[in-house]
Amino acid sequence: MAEKSSVHVIFGPEFNRVVQALRDMDKTLPTKLRKDIVNAVKPSVRKAQQNVRALPVKHRGRSGLYGRVARGVKIRASLGSATKDARVRVITTMDDPSQAVIPRGLNSPKGWRHPVFGDRNDWVVQHASKPGWFLDPMQLNRQNVKDSIEKVLDEVAKKVAAAGGTPH
Repeated sequence: MAEKSSVHVIFGPEFNRVVQALRDMDKTLPTKLRKDIVNAVKPSVRKAQQNVRALPVKHRGRSGLYGRVARGVKIRASLGSATKDARVRVITTMDDPSQAVIPRGLNSPKGWRHPVFGDRNDWVVQHASKPGWFLDPMQLNRQNVKDSIEKVLDEVAKKVAAAGGTPH
């Protein structure tokens, strides 16, 4: 499996209590909650994908590398269980495990080390032309994501209260 770069949002015990209250009321409500949370994170993912696709190419032609990196930016959301915490993860993956370091290297001013055309006797360090394509949009949109998730949780808490349940 390819190595992943990721940003995590882990919810605390109060979130797990809300999810359990939802499950007790209606088993379909946690799925809707998960979708709403994923929708709150999507603008950050789209911006990261746009950023990597817009990176300048230093050679003639396009290898499609930046497009493959952009396609590998994904959201993984889990509402947890009795033994696992709820979390939202934005990850980068590459189909070829030997390229797993590329998304992280493109994001870092330090770049990444790789063999020249697969020649394990000839290594170079390649630097990103515009580091921050991934983490910058996550940081810039952090407050919007937080606000969106809080809004979703407030709406859910109102539904639970209206149904006579309690998320506490």
